[in-house]
Amino acid sequence: MIIWINGPFGVGKTTTADALKALIPHAIVFDPEEIGFLLRDLIPVPTGDFQDLPAWRRLTIATIAEVVESTSRTVIAPMTLLEEAYAEEIFAGLAKRSLDTLHVALHADQHALRERIVMHDLFPGDPERSSAARDWRLSHLATYSEALPWITSRAHLIDTTDLAPAETAQAILAVP
Repeated sequence: MIIWINGPFGVGKTTTADALKALIPHAIVFDPEEIGFLLRDLIPVPTGDFQDLPAWRRLTIATIAEVVESTSRTVIAPMTLLEEAYAEEIFAGLAKRSLDTLHVALHADQHALRERIVMHDLFPGDPERSSAARDWRLSHLATYSEALPWITSRAHLIDTTDLAPAETAQAILAVP
């Protein structure tokens, strides 16, 4: 089983993934962003977004599939996907390998989301880097809003506005 946790940058995907891992024996948290970081150092990314690289999407599918097939463990993937075609490519690739994928999307109202982003110290001890990351996350809120219609049509939406990460993890487990 693969649990893909989608949602806007700063909504709490990674924190929720860690809380979910604590509830699922032998689960693995795998962040596909790590593949992007690796590729960004190897392949030019003209747009600046490694998700635009077909290699990132292929390697994400292959890596998750290999982990599941080699370990028989649940993989929890906290990763924002805002491009519908990229999500379709990834989920179709996983389905082609006969891998069950639960796609959930964490959502919070704009006020709560902005507050989470502004209050999060992403890089303790490096205020300049934290500020740049916060600005980047805030700049992508409009893109998330534009993607929300297709995301809600394909994912199980969980409103986290008033939920703690442990409660959000429980809500994911309750998805049919």
